[in-house]
Amino acid sequence: GESQPLPDETVLSEDLHGVLDICPLAAAQEPAEAVSDLLAWLRGIKLEAYHDAIVENGFESLEDLRGVDTARVEELAGLAGMKLGHAVRFRKAAKELAG
Repeated sequence: GESQPLPDETVLSEDLHGVLDICPLAAAQEPAEAVSDLLAWLRGIKLEAYHDAIVENGFESLEDLRGVDTARVEELAGLAGMKLGHAVRFRKAAKELAG
């Protein structure tokens, strides 16, 4: 049989833009639950990249972090794989959190 001509590039381009207009909305949505207080706090100190690692170590909310002693905060920073400067910022913010 005869080969079909390729679709016009502008048509493909328009279709792609339509998909890109829709998909980022779906991809950008948070999980069904609201943003956790822990994630919001980490965003505030620009350490949200460590959120998953912190949760994997059993700290699932800000309340879990509140009142944790300095040694444990150090340990958590290490377990989360924080860079030294990030660990310093994390420790300082955690201390302020504890009051």
